[in-house]
Amino acid sequence: VVTEPGFGIDTTGTGGSAFFLESGGGTLSFNDQNASNIYGGTGYGIFARGYGTNNGISITSNGVIGGNLRGVRVLNEATGDTQVNLTQAYGSTVGVSIYQSSTGGAVSVSTSGVVSGLIGISVDNRGNQGVDISTTAGVYATTGRAITVSNLNGGAVTVTTGLVSSTQSDAIRVYNGISSADVTITTNGLVTGNQEGIQVIKRGSGTATVTANEAVIGGALGIDITNEAGDIEITAGDVTGTSSRGISTFNDTMSRNTSITSDGTGTGSTAIYATNRGAGDIDIVNTNVSGTAFADGAVTGIEARHYSDGNINVTANRVRGGTADGIQVVN
Repeated sequence: VVTEPGFGIDTTGTGGSAFFLESGGGTLSFNDQNASNIYGGTGYGIFARGYGTNNGISITSNGVIGGNLRGVRVLNEATGDTQVNLTQAYGSTVGVSIYQSSTGGAVSVSTSGVVSGLIGISVDNRGNQGVDISTTAGVYATTGRAITVSNLNGGAVTVTTGLVSSTQSDAIRVYNGISSADVTITTNGLVTGNQEGIQVIKRGSGTATVTANEAVIGGALGIDITNEAGDIEITAGDVTGTSSRGISTFNDTMSRNTSITSDGTGTGSTAIYATNRGAGDIDIVNTNVSGTAFADGAVTGIEARHYSDGNINVTANRVRGGTADGIQVVN
């Protein structure tokens, strides 16, 4: 499908989805380069399904896509990659929703404008080639997560964002299965979640990396990483866990090293918390570049616990504990 200049569609009066596309062979492609307004009055803005011998799905639009259910809904039940490149999408339930079966390839989502819904962007990938999400403007959610990724069977997950916000749930959540590889999250705008700002659960090998270039605020935890294999690396500025920890990491028995570098203010019950049960080191560096940044915990400022072979190294300039220690180390 290729749109013409001046095209637009709104099915509010007639009902149904604006586009309902299915392909059982070849490649399913939708291409709108005419800034079209596309709205599904009682369904989806764009629904695209590949099955049978279909080899990939590509959705591209520089317009505005909305739906009474979901803005863009992709079901790839065949082979090939899923590629979604949008300017703006919104839905009463989900802005952009993608499911890729175990026979599929890679999933990529790129948005240059606002994406919104009860859930912003949702990717469920059962294929073995990983997920890449890149957003430059805001991703907003109300009752659900703003960005949620489940990558079960292989490949890496990369998420690069601008502003991300959820008023009742997590801002960003990534789950990487036992056969999967690295998780890399880079945020270039404010991240706010009513529950967690950034949550990563990684069961496979590789490294869980979070680089937060702007503030991260969670109603419970600011940045939370649970890692079953490989390393953890966090670089952040201001991180707040309103009712719990600012930065919290857990490395399980098959994991290795934990590295946390913070040059801003961390706040929470514990500003920075790290537990390592694997044979690797814990390195925490809390610098004070401006002279005002510090690790500020209502209970403990910095807490590091190691239950296997490895060292704990803490370098800090300003740390404050509330009802307990400023720095607590157990090795």
